[in-house]
Amino acid sequence: MKLTVTPKLLDKESSIGFLLRLAQRNGYLSIQDLVNQSVIRANVPNVDPKSLSTFSQLANVKAYEYSSHELWKFTCSINPRICLACIKSAGLIHQTHLDATVYRCTKHDLNLVNQCFHCRKSLRWDIALTNGLCTNEECGKKLIQIDTTVPENLTREQVLDCLTMSHFISAPCSTYITQKKFVEIDDYALALENGYKVLTQKDIFVEWECRQAFSSADEYPSDLNFVSSWLVKKILRSNWPIHSIINPPKITKQIESKSEKSLWLNYNTATNILKMSRPDIMLLKEFGLIFIRGNTRLTLNSVIDISPIFRMLAVHSKTDSNLDTSIYSASLLMHQNLTSLADILIGIKNKRLNTRYLPSSDISSSLYVDMSEFREFCQEQLKDKMNLIIDLGEAVKITSLSNSVLKSIKKQGVIQSPRRNPYSDDEFCYCSDAIKIRDMNRVGQLSLALENY
Repeated sequence: MKLTVTPKLLDKESSIGFLLRLAQRNGYLSIQDLVNQSVIRANVPNVDPKSLSTFSQLANVKAYEYSSHELWKFTCSINPRICLACIKSAGLIHQTHLDATVYRCTKHDLNLVNQCFHCRKSLRWDIALTNGLCTNEECGKKLIQIDTTVPENLTREQVLDCLTMSHFISAPCSTYITQKKFVEIDDYALALENGYKVLTQKDIFVEWECRQAFSSADEYPSDLNFVSSWLVKKILRSNWPIHSIINPPKITKQIESKSEKSLWLNYNTATNILKMSRPDIMLLKEFGLIFIRGNTRLTLNSVIDISPIFRMLAVHSKTDSNLDTSIYSASLLMHQNLTSLADILIGIKNKRLNTRYLPSSDISSSLYVDMSEFREFCQEQLKDKMNLIIDLGEAVKITSLSNSVLKSIKKQGVIQSPRRNPYSDDEFCYCSDAIKIRDMNRVGQLSLALENY
């Protein structure tokens, strides 16, 4: 079947806009009616009708710059936004107007319209758009311009920031993010306006930030209570007035309740907040202190539930008066004995270490120990790692000697190079050798030993 009318493709017209005009000019009621006809293959070059059921084909997303944004793979908007002047002059839906980072028509200096002023319904991809009419069948009135308080000169990055902030506003207490393929926002103009308002007005941001904290379980340190703020800080690409207050306040509070609610975090968020490496996270999984969504292997895209850690800490918390030193203040001791936070958490679970848990600014500041008992625990941790191969960075922690000094000692044969990789042996040693160097240095025997070599 031959189409009666095949309009000329307008300059910089979007594929989906052209198909709407094509359907409208040939009497079809929708794009889908047109797609179902074999005439598409014969009349529209380089378009497979079978593929037009997907938005990516309709919108021709290949024309868009690939976005590395944390929330969206492509910055192409699923929801239609049109320039009323472009529609009035030629029924044109501009290709660039599908980009969610574009909110104004540069040719006509007008904001794009995404909603009907009369019925307040968001627009749909419908033939009515080509006539500038509301796509809501119960309304169908002529679309008119809607004013906004957003400035006219926001950059691409600033627009993405506003949409990001709006995402967190509409999803209270978001503790992790999932990247979607396209930008899907029902009321784009409102989202942009709300995001801009929160990012530019400190009092409104503080109010939002406090709502996130007050909604969290009381057994968490404040950096986890404010994890939504932490995520926003990581994602924002431009400088905003709220940057000076975006760090959550340091608070100390007693445990008032115990929540069974999960606390899911993205892998990078979990490792940053807990200050743990991948092996540490894997170790916690082995001991049932974290769970991975879907019980799959740990990857950069994993979503992790860390709530079991804090339920365990609350259960094992003691009230002894001698538990008066935070492990944060004992970080040097941990450093010198290669004792990680994961080692400590597993030690608490296995009842090898007594602690008092009082939620504070972060997990290290929330755990209190008896210093003499903690010293013994850390020393035991180091002994357990005696036969391990460690890198020189860890050897520096144990010996308190510089990397260059340790390399010099290795060249003189005082400590052995493990046989693991002929190209990188100089960067590794046995943990037992590092301990030996430390002990020799403490009693003044190291310089003597070096002279004999």
